[in-house]
Amino acid sequence: CHSLDGGGSDGGPDLADYNSRAWLTAFYKDPYGKRFFGTTKKPEKNRMPKLEGTDDELAALVEVVYAESGAADVKPDLVAKAKDLFSEKDCDSCHEIDGETGSRGPNLRGRGTLAYTIRVISDSSHELLYGKRGLMPKFSEKLSAEQIEALAKLVLSQKK
Repeated sequence: CHSLDGGGSDGGPDLADYNSRAWLTAFYKDPYGKRFFGTTKKPEKNRMPKLEGTDDELAALVEVVYAESGAADVKPDLVAKAKDLFSEKDCDSCHEIDGETGSRGPNLRGRGTLAYTIRVISDSSHELLYGKRGLMPKFSEKLSAEQIEALAKLVLSQKK
């Protein structure tokens, strides 16, 4: 379902450079492009909209999500700027960042960490992730915890 070459796939997002600033920026600009969710079964309602805004606003919103990965090169000034933008751009109508509350879109707490990626691979339909819209198979029913962790590490290793 996923590819690792940056060209897109027939089932799920391409994972080349996954969760980098460039990947997140491209995703926000065109979440339903071929590289991301363009070829998935997607409901017309409740879908992620293209993010509209200035380049500076986009950079700040990317940074607040990128920061959830715990990356060492996070830019705190952009994260601070994004706190207000997250609400102004209506991101909070679908996403939470508290790690505890479900919503229409995934809770973004810890996004890009090993634990978060393991959770997505294990069960994307978890209430804190995609809920009933999670179309990816529950790999927790097909693979061992060790296998899922190895896949998660592979996904995270795609970031340049």
